[in-house]
Amino acid sequence: MRQDGTGFKNEGDCVSYAAHGGKLLSCAGSENFSEFPEFSTPSTFSGGTIDTAYGVTGGVLVQGSFFNGGFPDGTHVLFSGFVRSSFQLSFANPTGFLQLEGQDNVDLDPSTITLTAYDASSTVIGMDQFVDSGPDVAALSVQSSSNNIKYFTVSTSDPRPNPEGVFFTNIAWRCA
Repeated sequence: MRQDGTGFKNEGDCVSYAAHGGKLLSCAGSENFSEFPEFSTPSTFSGGTIDTAYGVTGGVLVQGSFFNGGFPDGTHVLFSGFVRSSFQLSFANPTGFLQLEGQDNVDLDPSTITLTAYDASSTVIGMDQFVDSGPDVAALSVQSSSNNIKYFTVSTSDPRPNPEGVFFTNIAWRCA
């Protein structure tokens, strides 16, 4: 993609643009939070910003240490925190495809984990859901026909008055 976010007709156009000094925009990446220490509360991730305030004990947790969910031992996850049922992250550069692994903190009560992607004007671009009835980890993804995913939320439908939060990791994104 060009610096202004527009694409190319073919690979040759891209090579020519770059060869003549044009700046390219990278729109692919991933984040697994492994570079953050446990219990830290980062405000950024490799693709942009973490926009929501953390709930009680929210932040980076490591499976098998303080946290025991359905992820493999040693997995770093971002936890929204107790009393926080939704969490928002924004991309520095809009993208066209988004995927992550999520789990809620409701042990055996069924609840729905939802990934929702939005454009810059807060219009919903796409949504994916998974009904979590135990320590299950779900792969959720959203795709757009253009590179207009600016931010996303991960949420749980935890019905309790004080929701117990949502965990997610292995975020991956790329151009459409």
